[in-house]
Amino acid sequence: WAREFCYCLDRFSPCIVHTMLTHLEEKGLIGGVMTQNIDVLHQKAGTRHVLEVHGSPSGHHCLKCHKTYDYDAIAPTVMKGEVPHCHCSGVIKPDIIFYGESLDGKTLDECFSWAERCQLMIVLGSSLTVQPAASIPLVAWQSGAQLCIVNAQPTSLDRIATWHFDDLKTFAEAISFTVSAHTIL
Repeated sequence: WAREFCYCLDRFSPCIVHTMLTHLEEKGLIGGVMTQNIDVLHQKAGTRHVLEVHGSPSGHHCLKCHKTYDYDAIAPTVMKGEVPHCHCSGVIKPDIIFYGESLDGKTLDECFSWAERCQLMIVLGSSLTVQPAASIPLVAWQSGAQLCIVNAQPTSLDRIATWHFDDLKTFAEAISFTVSAHTIL
């Protein structure tokens, strides 16, 4: 399962949304990206400040001795259908959060800290149902930020959002127009 899920990332490329977010970061219009995805596409697009709520397959660690490994050191073993083992005989696990595991407290704290300081939080493609990540936009709003929610289905925070878009295309057109109108790009 992990082989197809985590070790075929080279088959995927950033889409226009990843590229747009990178461009907005480069122009100083967003401070960074928090993501629940583990596909490293934001980094591939060039976004420098990325908080990965569910971890990243870029790093790995031994479950026994905690030695760290990078993706390139482990991927070939996994792609051969083998479970990677450390020199101490411990299993090497990707630094992603599997079902039933706790989120990384430091990353989660940083997400909430960003939320408390931001002026605008854009939520892209999240149902806002899985806690504690679903609380991050609410904390931003309670701290005075405006919310922009982009999701095809209704969310629990639609009623407090300043803006709501049902699809990425409409959102991208709106933000492109807004940014262009301010001659920032």
